[in-house]
Amino acid sequence: MLLVACAGQYQSFAASLSLGFPKNLPIQDDLADKPLPQWRDGVLVVVDRSPGSQIGISIYDRYGQRVSNLPFTVPGAKQVFVRSFTRGTDGAIALCGSVTDHDGRSDADVGWISADGTETQVIRTSPFVVWRVAFAADGTIWTQGSEIRPRAPGEAPRKTFAEAMNGSARVFRQFSRSGKMLRAVVSQSEIQNPEAVYSPSSMFEAVGDRIVWYSDLSRDYIAIAPDGSVSRVKNLALPSNEKLSGYAINRQGEIFASSVNGSTWSVSRLDLGQQTWTTVSSGSMDDRSNPNYRLTLIGAEGDSLVATGNDGRHVRLVQVNR
Repeated sequence: MLLVACAGQYQSFAASLSLGFPKNLPIQDDLADKPLPQWRDGVLVVVDRSPGSQIGISIYDRYGQRVSNLPFTVPGAKQVFVRSFTRGTDGAIALCGSVTDHDGRSDADVGWISADGTETQVIRTSPFVVWRVAFAADGTIWTQGSEIRPRAPGEAPRKTFAEAMNGSARVFRQFSRSGKMLRAVVSQSEIQNPEAVYSPSSMFEAVGDRIVWYSDLSRDYIAIAPDGSVSRVKNLALPSNEKLSGYAINRQGEIFASSVNGSTWSVSRLDLGQQTWTTVSSGSMDDRSNPNYRLTLIGAEGDSLVATGNDGRHVRLVQVNR
């Protein structure tokens, strides 16, 4: 056995893991050209971000039945763009992205809709651009984003985000369901690689009573406690310096990641006790014979992982063997 720290607490897990043969779930929706779906609390959440003023949110059970179809609209919007989304334990859906009005003005926004679609809330966050959103255990909403400072008169053009960023702006901000900002923590200048705060290649999720962020660019792992205190582990590189493609957190609080680069792919488990990612399954990008070839993790169901296949069109249940 080994001890793994999960969001600030150590738990015992089996030292050696492997993945079983993946089983396709009977989801009929075409997942291609849509944001990566998410599996949360036994259902699949699919968002259609086709251009327009309305976003369609479909919920499927594990038997492939569509159990809900929610339209998310923003009053006065000509186009709503969704960058990321998640689902709360009460069935509410939170989304972040941007809204463009009929005069062509665009603002960064975060919003949420109740499980039955009767309640919605949208708040403008500009100049803070939200890239990730997560529900905390207490039902509040945490966001992860980036912010640039206004260009000063006579200032030379900024060539990089590091030159343009507002170093004192907070990366993580907490909102109540009524839209009030409750807390903001960790300044942009504290992140090792500034580009990490606006990269889509990151993990942002509730793990127990913590909110956890991990970036393969900065190699930072940050956990935010309910009181806003922050703990972090630095220099956590994925196997072979691969790029994060997806993640899953099981009911025990174990964190798994799927990752790829030009030549290899991996599924790994985070071991904070040893401050490393431990490979569970891996292979060559040239060898498609492995049944778990290039899985992209989208969630967990009990002790199993849920992933999309290498074609991006199927949802698969993968048992973790211990």
